[in-house]
Amino acid sequence: MAMALMFDFHLPSWLGHPVELRPPAGDVRGRIGPWTLEVKRDQFTGQISCSLQAPRMRFDRAAVTFRFSPRTETFDAVYRVDAGPPHSWRLSAMALAAHGVPLQTDDARNPSGGLVTLPYSALVGGKTVWIRPSAKARAWPFKIEDLTSAVNTARSSGCGADFTGALSE
Repeated sequence: MAMALMFDFHLPSWLGHPVELRPPAGDVRGRIGPWTLEVKRDQFTGQISCSLQAPRMRFDRAAVTFRFSPRTETFDAVYRVDAGPPHSWRLSAMALAAHGVPLQTDDARNPSGGLVTLPYSALVGGKTVWIRPSAKARAWPFKIEDLTSAVNTARSSGCGADFTGALSE
């Protein structure tokens, strides 16, 4: 027993403290419709990182990325918001790239990786975006009616302009 007590005194102090399993103070996680918002504040640096996702969709850098199968070629994708006119996603490619949005993957056989990225400004106010990944494929619907509310919640939770900022097309 005396040996055990002596051993305990020589342990580094951090080994004897219980581990906190709760998120750090200031972290936010919530749902807005199908969208899940996570806001994490680094207690050391004060930096805020944000994540906004829904099934098969991810918002980042004022753009929404829609996911198809990784084998789906989406280079010629065309989209339509609600009953609006069709647009090629490539019309916004330069503005997306200038904003730092990645437009391709490292797969040489299918650089698109089954992803279609559209500027948030083209989707604001819409309820459904229809995306046809190629001329031979059918169009797929993505429900975006809660997207504007989710982005506004991200802004009010401290997500900065680099996350939600305006993207000029």
